[in-house]
Amino acid sequence: MGVVIGMGALAAGSAIFGSMQQGQQQVTQNAIQRLQFEEQEFQRKMQNQVKNRQIAKVNAAKWMANRNIAKAANKARAEEEFWIDYNFNNASGQFSREFSKAHDQIRGVFTSRNVKLNSGTTRALMRSSIESGQRGMISQRVSQGNAFLSAERKQQALLARRDFGYNDQIPFMPGQLIQQSDSSIMSTALTTGLITGAMSGASAYMGAKQSQAQTAATQASADATQNLAWQMGGGW
Repeated sequence: MGVVIGMGALAAGSAIFGSMQQGQQQVTQNAIQRLQFEEQEFQRKMQNQVKNRQIAKVNAAKWMANRNIAKAANKARAEEEFWIDYNFNNASGQFSREFSKAHDQIRGVFTSRNVKLNSGTTRALMRSSIESGQRGMISQRVSQGNAFLSAERKQQALLARRDFGYNDQIPFMPGQLIQQSDSSIMSTALTTGLITGAMSGASAYMGAKQSQAQTAATQASADATQNLAWQMGGGW
């Protein structure tokens, strides 16, 4: 009986050990897969950083070019407006002096001819001279305004050459490794081993019991045959 029980226990233990060994092999394989996955993720992350550094360099170059364009455009407009003001001031000063001189000459002519300055004709001529001078100043002001507008348009045309097509950084999207946890693997292996071991042990026990029964029956049959032969031979 002890031998039968021992055989069942041996079969059960062997099944449990085999299941646990398979579980450990799967745990080892999972560890290898994790290492490979982590290496691949590291390489992907490094490649992503290289691309982002290149994008940053391109964006920095664009920013510097835009800055230089803006500085040049602003400087050109400031210089042009300075000379517009300078030339306008010179021209308007010269115009005022010439107008005053011409106005004084007209008054001098009237005075030398004994023409009264408050007469209708004199006032009309003087008024016409003043209006002519005013129109001249207005014309110079309009020319100055047009020159300022032209300078502004030139500046805007230069600024329009700037490139604001900056590229965004590429976000890193981590990968995902789906695995059964090591503890779950070993728990499953243990459960499977216990179930398989119990079935194997029971099967081995029943097989040993059946074998013993067959052996006992064979022995009983042999004993019965021997006894019969002995009786027939006059053993009584």
